Amino acid sequence: MTSYNAIPYESLPISYTYVPFLAALGRLYGLETPDPSACRVLELGCAEGSNIVPMAYYFPNSEFVGIDLSEVQIASGQAHIDALELSNITLYVDDLAQMRASDYGKFDYIIVHGVFSWVPPAVQQRILQLGKALLTEQGMMYISYNTYPGWHQHMV
Repeated sequence: MTSYNAIPYESLPISYTYVPFLAALGRLYGLETPDPSACRVLELGCAEGSNIVPMAYYFPNSEFVGIDLSEVQIASGQAHIDALELSNITLYVDDLAQMRASDYGKFDYIIVHGVFSWVPPAVQQRILQLGKALLTEQGMMYISYNTYPGWHQHMV
């Protein structure tokens, strides 16, 4: 884990994962999606939480949980949470390959942005298992997979 802590990872809000966007997308496909203003949201591979911290700020009646392997990223995110005095978001250091779903409860929305692209196949399978175990009956899981040629712009 030391090497993962040593590598800085850009953490920004991602518009495609905005909970009202996910809810609307689900409804367009005929799903009864949970109310974004009062839901539970999990982000796997959250880095410092810059994607879910703004949502926690704007949706005080929802609960947000972020999980990342990097202690450095989680500590940085916790500093932002403390500065904003948010009580509806918690960040945890945990290993996706070994985390126990029973430690976290059920979620209405699960976000997995990018991480699925660069973890080994065993961890990809574990992410899918976690989704099955952690989603509520009406829950939605967003998984993005970075591919070329579009993702090549980030390599420049």
